[in-house]
Amino acid sequence: MIDTILDYLGIFSAFTWLLMVSAVLLIVLFIPNPMKFLTRAVIQAGAGALIILFLNFILSPLNLSIGINAVTLAIAGFLGLPGLASLYVLQAFF
Repeated sequence: MIDTILDYLGIFSAFTWLLMVSAVLLIVLFIPNPMKFLTRAVIQAGAGALIILFLNFILSPLNLSIGINAVTLAIAGFLGLPGLASLYVLQAFF
């Protein structure tokens, strides 16, 4: 039966599913309070999005702007202001 499901989903989808289940298991097993961790990550990513919007507005005359996507939100959420500063420096040079 599992072979039929994997054939239906395809190898890429099965691999993606396995990766997501493994990530959830790692979070649940190795982080003492996973809901606190996930809640804090979402709040920090939201704050990072607001800061990116504000800085994009302020720095638009200098033609500097950062797109808001999952990677920039993760950097803003986990690294904070130093991470945002590095994103803007990279944007200025590239």
